[in-house]
Amino acid sequence: MKIFTLFLAGSLAIGATAAPAARFTRHHKGADSRMPAASTVAPARAASANPIWVPQHQEISAWDGEWLLESIYTTAYTVTGKVANETITAVEDGSATRETNTYNDNDMLATQLLEISSDGTEFTNAQKLERTYDSRITDLVVENLQWVWTYSWEQIGNNYKREITRDTNGNITSVVISTLFQGVFDPIGRLTVTYTDGKASRILNESLSYDSEYNPIWIVASELTNIEWEQTDGQIYDVEELMSGANKLRSCHLRTEDTDVDMSVIYTANGYTATQTGTIQGYPATSTVTYEITDENGSERLVETFVGEEEGETFTETYTDIAEYDSYGFTTYLKSTSEYGGETYMDNLMEGVLTYDSTHGYPLTYTTSVAEIDEETEEITMVPEMHVVMSDYVDASLAGITDITVGDTDAPAQYYRLDGTRADAANLAPGIYIVRTGAKAAKVIIR
Repeated sequence: MKIFTLFLAGSLAIGATAAPAARFTRHHKGADSRMPAASTVAPARAASANPIWVPQHQEISAWDGEWLLESIYTTAYTVTGKVANETITAVEDGSATRETNTYNDNDMLATQLLEISSDGTEFTNAQKLERTYDSRITDLVVENLQWVWTYSWEQIGNNYKREITRDTNGNITSVVISTLFQGVFDPIGRLTVTYTDGKASRILNESLSYDSEYNPIWIVASELTNIEWEQTDGQIYDVEELMSGANKLRSCHLRTEDTDVDMSVIYTANGYTATQTGTIQGYPATSTVTYEITDENGSERLVETFVGEEEGETFTETYTDIAEYDSYGFTTYLKSTSEYGGETYMDNLMEGVLTYDSTHGYPLTYTTSVAEIDEETEEITMVPEMHVVMSDYVDASLAGITDITVGDTDAPAQYYRLDGTRADAANLAPGIYIVRTGAKAAKVIIR
């Protein structure tokens, strides 16, 4: 069990050297979805909403003594820069995966179809996904349904539902999570929120278990009481993120299976410092977590320190995570270290280097390297890992037009190259252009 579910977001550690076991199980606020793994290719996002530069073509190579081209991404986008459809082709054998997405009125993923092909030409069904979202928290999934194609669609995979109950004031009082088992959605977890004077004063998080006779029983996973808020809107649907967004705890008492602490949080303009004092994972201890956004690109730093006592001996453990991004969201630096037993250990180290277009500033190449540590000498060597070449850029806000055709209008036609630059309609060289007439646009081929 994690020390404190409010900080739970995953772990960056990869473990490279032998080290004495730390007493505490780690958790990380900083290791969230904004920290892509070094092997993950994420389409570039613009630093501002206008324009939205996105690459239609990406070539991904892996290092094996030299760069070996492994896969090619061909992508079309919506007008907001989301992936409308994308084909990933394996260079070695020509096999391919095709993804087609649709989005709802709030620009959240609504459906996804995955198809596969052994030769890159004939595609067959593989998987499909459908999502429904809460009407008030518009990015919160309340129904996630998946199917896998065998000879027909079978509903298997990550199928779950969130049943949300609100009181007359619109505050969430209950969230029940159910997963699909043998054709039926069975509850596996529930959150119950109690309010005093319009604010949550108790949050009970439970998971479904079974007694010795296999009767279902609800087990307390965590309980927060004596809650005071920095700010809250009553839209509390889990206990993992209660120090960011609209709901920020100022203090509370936290109880889990092996943790019983008082917690206080001090917020700054760029983050917070949270302190827990009491019993943590069975040890008398104090935990201090400092989290901050370090620049305008959303780069992050988290320092987590535990001071505990065991058999009259005081011990200290410190964990530090640093993640840096460029303005398009690519990871340029990722480092995790652990300090305990008088030693410092490197858990993870990754570096990313980009080159940019001199005119528009969007990324052209992205190269990553990761740390390898010699177990005998403990020397760290940076080893090339991945190289991405991005090209055929378009402004998605202009070019996300796959289903739009040019209609009759008296407005003059305006031509744009695929990089988004304006072209002279009277002197068009052969090639592919985006032609806009009034409010409508389409891609055309000039021969």
